[in-house]
Amino acid sequence: MPRQDMAPCGAAALQELLSGTIHRCRTEASDHVKIVNSGLNSLLDFGKETSPQFSLGDLKKAVLCAHKKGLKVMIHANGRNPVRDAIDSGCDSIEHGFFMGTENLRRLADEQITWVPTAFTMEAYARTLPKHSRESQVARRNLDHQLDQIRLAKNFGVRIAVGTDAGSLGVHHGEAVREEIRLLLVAGLGLGEAVQSATSIGAALLGLGDRAGCLMPGSPATFLAVRTKPERLLDALSTPERFCFKGVFVAS
Repeated sequence: MPRQDMAPCGAAALQELLSGTIHRCRTEASDHVKIVNSGLNSLLDFGKETSPQFSLGDLKKAVLCAHKKGLKVMIHANGRNPVRDAIDSGCDSIEHGFFMGTENLRRLADEQITWVPTAFTMEAYARTLPKHSRESQVARRNLDHQLDQIRLAKNFGVRIAVGTDAGSLGVHHGEAVREEIRLLLVAGLGLGEAVQSATSIGAALLGLGDRAGCLMPGSPATFLAVRTKPERLLDALSTPERFCFKGVFVAS
Protein backbone atom coordinates (compact mmCIF):
# COMPACT_ATOMS: atom_id res chain seq x y z
CA MET A 1 0.00 0.00 0.00
CA PRO A 2 2.34 2.78 -1.15
CA ARG A 3 1.67 6.15 0.33
CA GLN A 4 1.70 7.89 -3.07
CA ASP A 5 -1.34 5.82 -4.08
CA MET A 6 -3.28 6.73 -0.97
CA ALA A 7 -2.54 10.40 -0.37
CA PRO A 8 -4.81 11.98 -3.01
CA CYS A 9 -7.81 9.78 -2.28
CA GLY A 10 -10.98 10.98 -0.69
CA ALA A 11 -12.58 8.82 2.01
CA ALA A 12 -14.67 6.73 -0.40
CA ALA A 13 -11.85 6.31 -2.91
CA LEU A 14 -9.43 5.41 -0.15
CA GLN A 15 -11.78 2.74 1.16
CA GLU A 16 -12.13 1.31 -2.34
CA LEU A 17 -8.35 1.27 -2.80
CA LEU A 18 -7.80 -0.45 0.52
CA SER A 19 -10.49 -3.02 -0.16
CA GLY A 20 -9.06 -3.78 -3.59
CA THR A 21 -5.52 -4.14 -2.26
CA ILE A 22 -6.60 -6.40 0.59
CA HIS A 23 -8.77 -8.44 -1.78
CA ARG A 24 -5.77 -9.05 -4.04
CA CYS A 25 -3.72 -10.13 -1.03
CA ARG A 26 -6.41 -12.65 -0.12
CA THR A 27 -6.97 -14.02 -3.63
CA GLU A 28 -3.22 -14.34 -4.19
CA ALA A 29 -2.97 -16.56 -1.08
CA SER A 30 -1.26 -13.98 1.11
CA ASP A 31 -1.60 -14.65 4.81
CA HIS A 32 -0.82 -11.25 6.25
CA VAL A 33 -0.44 -7.57 5.40
CA LYS A 34 2.72 -5.56 6.14
CA ILE A 35 2.44 -1.79 6.46
CA VAL A 36 5.50 0.45 6.72
CA ASN A 37 4.52 3.39 8.93
CA SER A 38 7.93 4.94 9.61
CA GLY A 39 11.34 5.42 8.10
CA LEU A 40 14.47 3.42 8.88
CA ASN A 41 16.62 3.96 11.94
CA SER A 42 19.42 6.46 11.42
CA LEU A 43 23.00 5.21 11.58
CA LEU A 44 24.27 8.78 11.80
CA ASP A 45 22.07 10.36 14.49
CA PHE A 46 21.28 8.24 17.54
CA GLY A 47 17.60 8.17 18.43
CA LYS A 48 16.43 10.21 15.45
CA GLU A 49 12.73 9.57 14.87
CA THR A 50 10.75 9.91 11.65
CA SER A 51 7.12 10.95 11.28
CA PRO A 52 4.34 8.44 10.54
CA GLN A 53 3.86 7.80 6.84
CA PHE A 54 0.10 7.26 7.19
CA SER A 55 -2.58 9.08 9.11
CA LEU A 56 -4.22 7.22 11.97
CA GLY A 57 -7.44 7.16 9.96
CA ASP A 58 -5.66 5.48 7.02
CA LEU A 59 -4.13 2.88 9.29
CA LYS A 60 -7.44 2.07 10.96
CA LYS A 61 -9.14 1.61 7.58
CA ALA A 62 -6.34 -0.67 6.36
CA VAL A 63 -6.38 -2.81 9.51
CA LEU A 64 -10.18 -3.06 9.45
CA CYS A 65 -10.17 -4.15 5.79
CA ALA A 66 -7.48 -6.77 6.43
CA HIS A 67 -9.15 -8.17 9.53
CA LYS A 68 -12.47 -8.49 7.69
CA LYS A 69 -10.62 -10.69 5.17
CA GLY A 70 -9.04 -12.75 7.94
CA LEU A 71 -5.56 -11.31 7.39
CA LYS A 72 -3.12 -10.37 10.15
CA VAL A 73 -1.57 -6.90 10.02
CA MET A 74 2.07 -6.34 10.91
CA ILE A 75 3.20 -2.71 11.07
CA HIS A 76 6.81 -1.61 10.65
CA ALA A 77 7.17 1.30 13.05
CA ASN A 78 10.08 2.98 14.84
CA GLY A 79 9.74 5.95 17.15
CA ARG A 80 7.04 7.03 19.57
CA ASN A 81 4.47 8.53 17.20
CA PRO A 82 4.52 5.85 14.46
CA VAL A 83 4.25 3.09 17.09
CA ARG A 84 1.51 4.93 18.98
CA ASP A 85 -0.58 5.21 15.82
CA ALA A 86 0.08 1.57 14.92
CA ILE A 87 -1.18 0.49 18.33
CA ASP A 88 -4.23 2.73 18.01
CA SER A 89 -5.02 1.15 14.63
CA GLY A 90 -5.56 -2.27 16.25
CA CYS A 91 -2.73 -4.03 14.39
CA ASP A 92 -1.52 -7.51 15.33
CA SER A 93 2.17 -6.75 15.76
CA ILE A 94 4.78 -4.02 15.85
CA GLU A 95 7.84 -4.86 13.76
CA HIS A 96 11.14 -3.36 15.00
CA GLY A 97 9.78 -0.71 17.42
CA PHE A 98 13.09 1.01 18.07
CA PHE A 99 12.75 4.10 20.30
CA MET A 100 9.03 3.50 20.90
CA GLY A 101 9.27 4.57 24.55
CA THR A 102 7.94 3.26 27.83
CA GLU A 103 4.30 4.26 27.36
CA ASN A 104 4.02 2.36 24.08
CA LEU A 105 5.63 -0.69 25.67
CA ARG A 106 3.01 -0.62 28.43
CA ARG A 107 0.25 -0.36 25.84
CA LEU A 108 1.59 -3.36 23.93
CA ALA A 109 1.21 -5.40 27.10
CA ASP A 110 -2.22 -3.99 27.96
CA GLU A 111 -3.62 -4.53 24.45
CA GLN A 112 -1.83 -7.86 23.86
CA ILE A 113 -0.13 -6.75 20.67
CA THR A 114 2.94 -8.78 19.81
CA TRP A 115 6.32 -7.08 19.43
CA VAL A 116 8.99 -8.31 17.00
CA PRO A 117 12.09 -6.32 18.07
CA THR A 118 14.65 -7.50 15.43
CA ALA A 119 17.50 -6.38 17.67
CA PHE A 120 20.15 -8.33 15.77
CA THR A 121 19.91 -5.98 12.79
CA MET A 122 21.84 -3.38 14.76
CA GLU A 123 24.44 -5.83 16.03
CA ALA A 124 24.96 -6.99 12.46
CA TYR A 125 25.52 -3.40 11.33
CA ALA A 126 27.97 -2.84 14.18
CA ARG A 127 29.89 -6.00 13.22
CA THR A 128 29.87 -5.42 9.48
CA LEU A 129 30.50 -1.69 9.09
CA PRO A 130 34.02 -0.28 9.64
CA LYS A 131 34.77 -0.74 13.34
CA HIS A 132 35.40 2.87 14.32
CA SER A 133 32.95 4.47 11.91
CA ARG A 134 30.16 6.68 13.16
CA GLU A 135 27.62 4.30 11.62
CA SER A 136 29.01 1.33 13.52
CA GLN A 137 29.03 3.24 16.81
CA VAL A 138 25.46 4.50 16.37
CA ALA A 139 24.31 0.99 15.45
CA ARG A 140 25.82 -0.29 18.71
CA ARG A 141 24.00 2.43 20.68
CA ASN A 142 20.76 1.57 18.88
CA LEU A 143 21.25 -2.07 19.87
CA ASP A 144 21.89 -1.22 23.53
CA HIS A 145 18.76 0.95 23.62
CA GLN A 146 16.68 -1.83 22.05
CA LEU A 147 17.95 -4.33 24.62
CA ASP A 148 16.88 -1.93 27.37
CA GLN A 149 13.40 -1.77 25.79
CA ILE A 150 13.24 -5.57 25.69
CA ARG A 151 14.09 -5.67 29.40
CA LEU A 152 11.21 -3.30 30.10
CA ALA A 153 8.92 -5.28 27.82
CA LYS A 154 9.65 -8.48 29.75
CA ASN A 155 8.79 -6.73 33.02
CA PHE A 156 5.56 -5.35 31.56
CA GLY A 157 4.51 -8.73 30.16
CA VAL A 158 4.74 -7.87 26.45
CA ARG A 159 4.47 -10.83 24.06
CA ILE A 160 7.75 -10.91 22.14
CA ALA A 161 8.20 -12.90 18.94
CA VAL A 162 11.48 -13.67 17.21
CA GLY A 163 11.97 -11.98 13.85
CA THR A 164 15.27 -11.29 12.16
CA ASP A 165 14.87 -8.87 9.24
CA ALA A 166 16.98 -11.39 7.32
CA GLY A 167 18.45 -9.97 4.13
CA SER A 168 19.57 -6.82 5.88
CA LEU A 169 23.32 -6.20 5.96
CA GLY A 170 24.97 -9.04 7.88
CA VAL A 171 21.64 -10.67 8.79
CA HIS A 172 21.66 -14.16 7.26
CA HIS A 173 18.63 -16.41 6.91
CA GLY A 174 18.56 -19.18 9.52
CA GLU A 175 21.64 -18.16 11.44
CA ALA A 176 20.00 -14.88 12.43
CA VAL A 177 17.32 -16.76 14.38
CA ARG A 178 19.98 -18.03 16.78
CA GLU A 179 21.43 -14.54 17.04
CA GLU A 180 18.06 -13.00 17.84
CA ILE A 181 17.35 -15.61 20.52
CA ARG A 182 20.79 -14.93 22.00
CA LEU A 183 20.02 -11.23 22.30
CA LEU A 184 16.70 -11.98 24.01
CA LEU A 185 18.69 -13.95 26.57
CA VAL A 186 21.13 -11.06 26.96
CA ALA A 187 18.13 -8.79 27.60
CA GLY A 188 16.98 -10.99 30.46
CA LEU A 189 14.50 -13.47 29.03
CA GLY A 190 14.85 -16.98 30.38
CA LEU A 191 15.75 -19.78 27.99
CA GLY A 192 12.19 -21.11 27.99
CA GLU A 193 10.78 -17.64 27.32
CA ALA A 194 13.19 -17.07 24.44
CA VAL A 195 12.34 -20.44 22.89
CA GLN A 196 8.62 -19.63 23.17
CA SER A 197 9.28 -16.33 21.39
CA ALA A 198 10.77 -18.31 18.50
CA THR A 199 8.04 -20.97 18.45
CA SER A 200 4.56 -20.71 19.96
CA ILE A 201 4.35 -16.92 20.16
CA GLY A 202 5.49 -16.51 16.57
CA ALA A 203 3.09 -19.24 15.44
CA ALA A 204 0.18 -17.54 17.19
CA LEU A 205 1.06 -14.20 15.61
CA LEU A 206 1.04 -15.77 12.15
CA GLY A 207 -2.31 -17.41 12.82
CA LEU A 208 -0.98 -20.94 12.46
CA GLY A 209 -3.38 -22.37 15.04
CA ASP A 210 -3.46 -22.75 18.80
CA ARG A 211 -1.28 -25.85 18.77
CA ALA A 212 1.36 -24.82 16.25
CA GLY A 213 4.77 -24.13 17.73
CA CYS A 214 4.08 -26.37 20.74
CA LEU A 215 4.99 -29.94 21.64
CA MET A 216 1.72 -31.34 22.94
CA PRO A 217 -0.84 -33.99 21.98
CA GLY A 218 -2.66 -32.96 18.82
CA SER A 219 -0.11 -30.41 17.67
CA PRO A 220 1.79 -30.78 14.35
CA ALA A 221 4.95 -32.82 14.95
CA THR A 222 7.39 -30.23 13.67
CA PHE A 223 10.54 -29.88 15.74
CA LEU A 224 14.32 -30.01 15.90
CA ALA A 225 16.14 -32.44 18.17
CA VAL A 226 19.61 -31.59 19.46
CA ARG A 227 21.91 -33.37 21.89
CA THR A 228 23.28 -30.79 24.31
CA LYS A 229 22.97 -29.14 27.69
CA PRO A 230 20.45 -26.28 27.92
CA GLU A 231 23.18 -23.67 28.21
CA ARG A 232 24.65 -24.87 24.90
CA LEU A 233 21.35 -24.93 23.03
CA LEU A 234 22.07 -22.05 20.67
CA ASP A 235 25.37 -23.55 19.52
CA ALA A 236 23.73 -26.93 18.95
CA LEU A 237 20.93 -25.49 16.79
CA SER A 238 23.33 -25.23 13.85
CA THR A 239 23.77 -29.03 13.80
CA PRO A 240 20.46 -30.68 14.80
CA GLU A 241 20.44 -34.48 15.11
CA ARG A 242 16.85 -34.90 13.92
CA PHE A 243 14.39 -32.72 12.08
CA CYS A 244 10.71 -33.63 11.98
CA PHE A 245 8.26 -31.77 9.73
CA LYS A 246 4.57 -32.51 10.24
CA GLY A 247 5.30 -36.00 11.48
CA VAL A 248 7.90 -36.92 8.85
CA PHE A 249 11.57 -37.10 9.79
CA VAL A 250 13.77 -35.28 7.28
CA ALA A 251 17.48 -35.79 6.76
CA SER A 252 19.43 -32.94 8.37
